[in-house]
Amino acid sequence: LQELYLDNTEITDLTVKHLIKCDFKQLQKLYLSETKITDKAVEHLIKCNFIQMLELDLSSTKITDIAVEHLVKCDFKQLEKLNLSFTDIT
Repeated sequence: LQELYLDNTEITDLTVKHLIKCDFKQLQKLYLSETKITDKAVEHLIKCNFIQMLELDLSSTKITDIAVEHLVKCDFKQLEKLNLSFTDIT
C-alpha cells in the first residue's frame, strides 16, 4: 500500500492506534484531513516506520502544538508535503 486516503471520515485516535499495527513501510501518502483525530493520533503515528512518506495531510483536524512536538521526532527523510492548515497549532 502506497497511498491511504481517510480524509473526511469518522476516523478517530483509536482507529489510528489500530491502523499502525499494519505494515505501512511502503506508505508514501497519508491523508487524514477533516477527521476527528487529535494529538494522540499523531503520537501513535510516529511509532510507525514511515521511511517512504512523501505527503502527510493533517489539515482541518483538532491537533495542536503537541502534535508538532511529536512530528519533529519522526524520521521523515523524504517528506515533501506536510499540511497542517486549519488546525489548532499556534
